[in-house]
Amino acid sequence: MSQYFNRKYFTVDDGKIWHLQYAHPVLCLILSDMALYCINNNKVLRATSVIRPHGDGISKSKTHQTARAFDVSIKGWDIFFINNFIDYFGEKYSEYAAVNYSGAKALIVHHDSGFGPHLHVQINSKYKSSIKYETLGAQ
Repeated sequence: MSQYFNRKYFTVDDGKIWHLQYAHPVLCLILSDMALYCINNNKVLRATSVIRPHGDGISKSKTHQTARAFDVSIKGWDIFFINNFIDYFGEKYSEYAAVNYSGAKALIVHHDSGFGPHLHVQINSKYKSSIKYETLGAQ
């Protein structure tokens, strides 16, 4: 099994994979399942952000700040694969999905926050971490 989780199949930008130790195991489970799904479809799962500060001028919610979200680059993915990915995981993990400002549940949001299209994967606030981003640099 370890052959699947090397840098070729699963990456986290900026070497911040260790941020996942502060995320709820549900988020880590979803990330691992997504990586395996990508492996089985000859794709690479590239997480581009896990924990970051809320006041970064990018985030619209606190999902990254509270370690309950990660972003996935869709560079090189065709629209058919993207839509299947969203549908499959949205249904499979719907019970863990975050609730947006309008009250709708969404596990995955496909959008462009100014740095290119990507998937924002988010879980419910009941799984949030109390970690403070500012303390992460000291580790």
